[in-house]
Amino acid sequence: MRRYPNSCKRYSRTGSMLVLIAVLMPILMMVVGFSVDLANMQRVRTELRAATDLSSKAAAHALSLAIVDDPDQGTIEAIDAANAVAQANKVGGVPLQFETGDFVFGRSTQQGNGTWHFVPGVGSSSPNAVQLTGRRTAGSPSGPVILNFGGLYGHPLFEPVISATSSFRAVDICLVLDRSSSMKLSVDDTAGLMGSSDPRVCQNPYADSR
Repeated sequence: MRRYPNSCKRYSRTGSMLVLIAVLMPILMMVVGFSVDLANMQRVRTELRAATDLSSKAAAHALSLAIVDDPDQGTIEAIDAANAVAQANKVGGVPLQFETGDFVFGRSTQQGNGTWHFVPGVGSSSPNAVQLTGRRTAGSPSGPVILNFGGLYGHPLFEPVISATSSFRAVDICLVLDRSSSMKLSVDDTAGLMGSSDPRVCQNPYADSR
């Protein structure tokens, strides 16, 4: 039986890895592109949440200052305040913009379990809350977010929508200054007013005075 050298049993595999790389490269590019876009989407969503929250709080604050005098003027000032804050907060590199339809005014009431429930519409009462919707969609003034690698997997646009509701509670604070002579007496003293002839009028107040 004739034997062949070991070198004769070796076969050439030149270029075999190129086929594997060519097959896996598009998949790898899609995975890397999706990872980059996913991080960008999370960043945009966080920025949209922050901008919408701040804008709704600014609207509620402006509403609380103007609602007593003129409810209609209060809603206008609330919209202006929200737009001013939104312009200072970029979402995806673009200042956030609102439309009039993104604002819903109504009333928030506290429930028995401590939570607050928002009811749209003013009705016969003055509004004490504003619900604001922040959008980066195709139909919004700011437009959608264009993804860097979205074309690789068929989703070139990202269109997040965030809603935030802010309310205020009107509280009347009354400061009463009582300068009557009886305030010099002890807390548990049942005496009434002291006349000018009472010697206690010129004395210092008691340590436990009212």
